[in-house]
Amino acid sequence: MTNRKKIKWNLVGICLLAGVIRFLTYAMLVDQANLNGLTDGYVMEAITVINGSPWFKGNLNGNHQLLLQHPKGFSMLLALNMLLFKEHYFYATHILMIVLDSLVCVFLYWIALKLFDSKRVGILSAIVWAVNPYAIVNATQDLPDAFVCFFVVLMIYLNYRSYKDYKTKYITIGVVSSLIAYFRSEFMLVIGISLLYDWIQTKSLRNVILPFVLGVGCFLAVNTPWMLYSYQETGHVVMSSATAWGSAYEAIGEKVDNAWGIQLGDLILNQDAIDHGFDGAWTIDANSYYKEQFKKYVSENPKEYLSIVTQYRLPKAFMPQSYVMFNLNQRDGIIHDVKLCKEQKCAPFGVCMRSFKLARYFEGYSHKLSVIPFLLMICYIIQSFVKHRMKDDIYMVLMYLYFPLSISVLKQIEPRNVAGTLPILTLCSVYVIVYWVCKVFRLELNK
Repeated sequence: MTNRKKIKWNLVGICLLAGVIRFLTYAMLVDQANLNGLTDGYVMEAITVINGSPWFKGNLNGNHQLLLQHPKGFSMLLALNMLLFKEHYFYATHILMIVLDSLVCVFLYWIALKLFDSKRVGILSAIVWAVNPYAIVNATQDLPDAFVCFFVVLMIYLNYRSYKDYKTKYITIGVVSSLIAYFRSEFMLVIGISLLYDWIQTKSLRNVILPFVLGVGCFLAVNTPWMLYSYQETGHVVMSSATAWGSAYEAIGEKVDNAWGIQLGDLILNQDAIDHGFDGAWTIDANSYYKEQFKKYVSENPKEYLSIVTQYRLPKAFMPQSYVMFNLNQRDGIIHDVKLCKEQKCAPFGVCMRSFKLARYFEGYSHKLSVIPFLLMICYIIQSFVKHRMKDDIYMVLMYLYFPLSISVLKQIEPRNVAGTLPILTLCSVYVIVYWVCKVFRLELNK
């Protein structure tokens, strides 16, 4: 068997391992009969569409209000699966989630080959991804965040792959990022990271700016049907959701003793909106109101707002796995519909971690352990500068910084919101470890 075929079958085996672990985790831990919370909103939106009702009207949590809480891609996917698979629609959706998250292994291998010219780093990164507890848990939740890691490696792949010209590259990235933005709105801006990367590569925007504008045009073209429909129904162009500013406003309550006495909580925010004469917090008019309130708060209390971002959010954003490595009973937005084990502490592999002595030892150190990949990422960035690789690595670094920084500016940190950093942390951490092991033991890195 040739080396190429051996690598191919190794990747197939790793992907299958990843898929089996994720499938068993979902099958053993998730109860489809008890959907609640955020997932309810997506399901309600999907049922609204199936019933032929206007998308922007529905009964959510007992309140007749606009269904504008989320980007529409996941609801569209659920509606399609409801039509195709009837009552088994969530199982079908999860199979797709598991397959795509397993394919992250392949993308990590390709990126390692492209950036580091190292099959060793690629294979080890794929293995780490297959058994990574946080990745497993993230891939088995009932939310569009389960797709995020696949979306991230896909965008990295599209940026680094070879194209015949910049026009082809930006058309491709524009169309793909536009489709992804239907699921997660933060991907609306990632095309700008490609522009910055190419600017650094060429040291000129002359050959890049027109293809970039064409890519933005393709992005808008793909979103045009939704924008026109939302304008027709509401009188406003709704690119993602109408809850962004309400969420930003209530998130100030993360600091309990904040200057305005704002409290964190969706129900509290919804009641506040009703008290101010709106139908609820999740409406366009309420969103406009909370946008102005948020801006006013920041302008009046810039130091307090900065302290919230730097002290409450960024540490969690850059080390999100601390929430799920061993203390899964926290249910910090990352696990949905979990059948908790007897002692309320479950492992992502679908077995009770209390049955392992090792788990008892590590349980109290989950937050400390989460610092390790963050420190390895810092080492990767420093090493990239020292070895004069930053020109090539800059896209990876910018993608890593983009998700924590962008979400921290607007709202409190839920691990699922920054899950996009995980494949980057995985690849870069493995590279740093393998590089120094090879250096110490005088092995070849590029194998």
